[in-house]
Amino acid sequence: MSTSTPAGKNPNNVNVSRDDAKSSTGTCPLMKGKIQLVPLRYGLVDGTALDPSSEIAVPYKLGTRPLGIRLLRDGWLYVIDSQNGELSEYRLIDGVVSAMLWQGREVQNDSREQPIKKPVLAYSKRSTLYVSYSEIQWTAKKCGQVLKSQSERKHFMQAVDLGQANCETGGPSLLTPALAERWLAEVATARIQSEQIAQDEAAAKARDEADNLERRKRGQPEIKTPLSPKVQVYSYPEHERIPYLWEMPQRFRESSMSPLSSCIEEEYRQDVLYLVVEDHIGVLRDLANYQDQVVDWIDTWAKGGSQDRANERDYLLACYIESLTLLTRKDIGALADASDDPDIKRMLGDLDDMKEPEQGTTRQLLVEYLNKGGLPTPPQGSPVPPELTRLQQQALDEAMQIERFLSPAPDHTALSRSIEDIDRRYYTREHFNGAPQDFVEKHFEALLKLGKEQDRRIKDALNGAKMGQRGINELIDRKAMEDAVSEHRPSLKRWNTLLDNITADRTAMLCAGRFHKSAWYYDPQNTKQIGQAFATEYACLRDICRSDEACNLILQYLEKEPQFSRPMFYALPYSEQTAIWAQYAFAPAAGMTLFNSALELVKKLQEIESPRLPALDMLPEDTRAVADAAQQTMSPALNRGIENVLADFDQVLKGQPMPDLDQLFRRLPKALPTRILDAAKREGVTFTVATDDENTALKRTLKDLFNEKEHLQKLNRKRNKVKQTAGHRSSEAQRLQGEIESARQQLARTEARLAGALSPIGALPDNSVRVHGATPVRAGITVVFPPASQQEISGLMRNFRNGAKTAPKLNLMGDGAALLLFVVQALNLRQVFAETLAKRKNQRTWLPVFGALMATGAAGFAAAQGVFDTALSARSSVLAKGLQNYAVAHVQVQMGKLHIGLGGMTYFFGGVAAGLSLKSHQGNWEQAVRSGNGGAQAGAMMSMVGSGGLLASNIYGLGNTLYATSTVLAAEQGAARTTAWAASGVRLSRVFFRANLAGALFTALEFGGNYAYNYYNTSAHDQWLQSTPWGLDASKRQSLSLAEYQNALIAIVQAPSVQVGRVEYDAWWKNLLLRANIGDIHLLLPGLDTAAFLAPLGANPSHQLHIAAYRINKIRVDRFLSSERLEPLSEAVDARLRRVDDNQIILCVGYPKPEKQIAGKIGEELMLVVAIQSPHSSGLPQQKTHYIRFDPRGSGAFPSVDQATPLPHTLLLPVEPLMLELVAHV
Repeated sequence: MSTSTPAGKNPNNVNVSRDDAKSSTGTCPLMKGKIQLVPLRYGLVDGTALDPSSEIAVPYKLGTRPLGIRLLRDGWLYVIDSQNGELSEYRLIDGVVSAMLWQGREVQNDSREQPIKKPVLAYSKRSTLYVSYSEIQWTAKKCGQVLKSQSERKHFMQAVDLGQANCETGGPSLLTPALAERWLAEVATARIQSEQIAQDEAAAKARDEADNLERRKRGQPEIKTPLSPKVQVYSYPEHERIPYLWEMPQRFRESSMSPLSSCIEEEYRQDVLYLVVEDHIGVLRDLANYQDQVVDWIDTWAKGGSQDRANERDYLLACYIESLTLLTRKDIGALADASDDPDIKRMLGDLDDMKEPEQGTTRQLLVEYLNKGGLPTPPQGSPVPPELTRLQQQALDEAMQIERFLSPAPDHTALSRSIEDIDRRYYTREHFNGAPQDFVEKHFEALLKLGKEQDRRIKDALNGAKMGQRGINELIDRKAMEDAVSEHRPSLKRWNTLLDNITADRTAMLCAGRFHKSAWYYDPQNTKQIGQAFATEYACLRDICRSDEACNLILQYLEKEPQFSRPMFYALPYSEQTAIWAQYAFAPAAGMTLFNSALELVKKLQEIESPRLPALDMLPEDTRAVADAAQQTMSPALNRGIENVLADFDQVLKGQPMPDLDQLFRRLPKALPTRILDAAKREGVTFTVATDDENTALKRTLKDLFNEKEHLQKLNRKRNKVKQTAGHRSSEAQRLQGEIESARQQLARTEARLAGALSPIGALPDNSVRVHGATPVRAGITVVFPPASQQEISGLMRNFRNGAKTAPKLNLMGDGAALLLFVVQALNLRQVFAETLAKRKNQRTWLPVFGALMATGAAGFAAAQGVFDTALSARSSVLAKGLQNYAVAHVQVQMGKLHIGLGGMTYFFGGVAAGLSLKSHQGNWEQAVRSGNGGAQAGAMMSMVGSGGLLASNIYGLGNTLYATSTVLAAEQGAARTTAWAASGVRLSRVFFRANLAGALFTALEFGGNYAYNYYNTSAHDQWLQSTPWGLDASKRQSLSLAEYQNALIAIVQAPSVQVGRVEYDAWWKNLLLRANIGDIHLLLPGLDTAAFLAPLGANPSHQLHIAAYRINKIRVDRFLSSERLEPLSEAVDARLRRVDDNQIILCVGYPKPEKQIAGKIGEELMLVVAIQSPHSSGLPQQKTHYIRFDPRGSGAFPSVDQATPLPHTLLLPVEPLMLELVAHV
């Protein structure tokens, strides 16, 4: 008898646990023959914490945001099972499969709306599935395309091999439930946030426990710190931190796995995987939307500020001001011209000869080195390297040892210079570690010299180069400006980096074919889907060519896959694409025939595309607008291809042969010929090609044009020579003027003919006149529009045309001042001499050097005279107190000889220097008067009074010295002469004291005047800086728009100026004694090149130049008053104009000598009136008149001014720079 066991305890009656790993039907998932799939997609995720690429293989990686796992977008999911060849169609709503609409091997209807089965994706584990997500429902034709052809499925659809699925790791595009829950963005976001909070709390708790452990060791009570939420500080605003801000409409929503797990059938609970579907179009849409968002941020930033677009204005102005002291890689080449040091020139030459990439690296290091003033020290507070500390101490010890022998007190300035030199050498080597070391060792000293030069330039720009002169730091509030830049720069840097990443991602996806392989399912024969296809294409690819790099990459892609330039070519079956594109070969191979047979080729293009692709001109207007926009997304890349071909014409100017037209067409982008045919068809145009007779007539017209231009130039030069000799009113000059007018008219007619020949628009019968029987002139190709369009286009084309120890303190102070003056003037001599040497030979002027030499000599002799006078006067006082009368007399004799010997030279040199200074200050005063600068006028007047007083005191001293000399020479030899020497010593000592006292006062006055003049004498550019929002002078600070600031700056930078180079005599003594020669005068027109004055055929140039000239004769009226008399010189100056043979417009100005002498004339100047006419943005011409007044016998640069001496009405003479005689010097 058996004992019964309760059923609940019988193990045979207990259900097998699903957690029992030993059971084949228990825990191990994926044991059934079929598995259920829950679809997800690849998409952008917000944050690296959601990047699954470390655990899951993703199709590609992005730089903008990680590619992660997302819920599916609304749309349709298509699956083809390889086992039975059936297509299953599923409807997707809110990220889940909502319905199955079709299943079968054939689809008959384009629309399928009714659910047919429960939407369960259950497939055999042995199947390979071909999956595709679609934004639209496929037509029957598209369903059949992939159902009937395995190659079509493999090319266009995503293959998923369920046989590779693993229950723990999933498989390619397959995730286990655990992986899906871990990485699905909508589910994992909340978990990641919770984990981060838990980590923060654990870290805080660990810190508390560590603190309490230390307290227990010290016997202190424990402290329990309450947990407080962590405050996250962000470096960018809240609106940029919105999750998934690129989604339009917003699709992201936090969720749980429930909506997905609820879709799993009970029988597949342990046999389920998550299928991750590729959604390239969705990613491209999100990236395009993200780009639009960032561009909108930048636009909003630019429009913001204290006034409309103040942010953009302030940032760009600040960047420009910063650039005034910074060099770029392009500026490195100009440093060789800016320096006369042969070592520096040699170094820069070796840099140019260096090969890449070493040259680029070294050049960049040099730019960074120079922008730091040749002292690239680490940030303040950084530890000093031990080696540098050792070198600094060694230099300090050596300097102190030297100072101990030279002076009882240490020279802290010299010590500082020694330390700086050691720092400069050490950090220079450190900075150039990345450059070729043989180059650095060879040119190390040159690098140091160049760094010091640039450091001086930077300091001069920031703090002023002269005493009293204001630099940038004294014209504007530099700190406020830097604060403005530092406020905006991080955001702009962040946005631009983000834009670059977005563009790089979009370009990479496009060039990998991800768009064209994903948009295949649009049916080119379905009218509704045609519009949807173009809308999708535009949404994915709009503004993709926003950078040069993107244009180049896309151009390369189109050269490789030119077929995708055709509308909806991507929608053709893959099996037909190659064969169909082969039929397009006629277009790139046509060459010139493309125009000869345009109508036939257009028809041929239609024959190829009409049954397969949409004809854009036949689409509804709204659809065609979207289609045109989609087609234009890649036009910038094609334009880049055209630019590359045209850039190659540069080689023709370098001697390369001119390519023929067919060769030219073969080098154009491959996608361009068909687009030309599209345009011809859409606009209804035809093309005509010039006949042989028309080409012959064209060559004849070109020959006539060159001959007539040459003839006109000869006539102009001949007339200019006649005007120089006989005057412009002579009969010969008048006759030549008549010939010139006739030649101009003939040239105009020839240019008009040639313009018509070169025009791509054929002239209408009513706007041209042709001589009956003459062969028309025609070049290349003419576009013939329909009559109405032809008239409109034709009109548009026309519109486009140093006793001292016993000396009194007062004398000691005076001597010290003299020594100081000597040192200052010596430094000034060196500076002026160096500046002179730094100029080109024909620009050197030795007058400033001579003046500095005279001032230095005067200061040196005055210092020596003062030292000896102080010592001898002190000795005389001591002897007098000791009643050594003979010794006193002997000392007085010595003083007499001293003052006559040294005093004569002192007063002579001082007088010459004061005279030269007086002349210079007078010139400054006149210039200040002309410019209306009251502060500069007052400063120059003070300097004139100071230098005039110095001149008078030196004349007084020299006169007394000469008188004393004559008295001594007149005395007889012996006691009488000794008495005369002693008397002159006493007398000249008093004169010396008076002259020194007066000199000190006048010198102080002159220095003060110089300071004031330099302070107030601001250039136009300085005044522009003062007008910026950071100008320190509130009366000059303005609040203009960016365009107004830019226009004002352009007007300053491009204002004409005159450069006068001194013309030396053949002997140095002549340069000192004779009146200066007329200088080498050049009129500079910055910003204008030959192209500005090159007129289109039959039209006027974009810029026109007019010049007038006056000689300003200065005539003395009485002792203290002079007047100015104007003498017109326009014709004479115009006749002597020549042009420097260079692309930039530089005119050589000849200055005619006066025909007759004028009584009382004390000087003369030349006034040039330069009027430049240029096109305004409105299309109307605008004219700006500049006045330049200068001494033609002087030297230097003379800027133009707006305020001029009142001038009589004189006609401005037109000047054609391109017709002037060329000279080969500047």
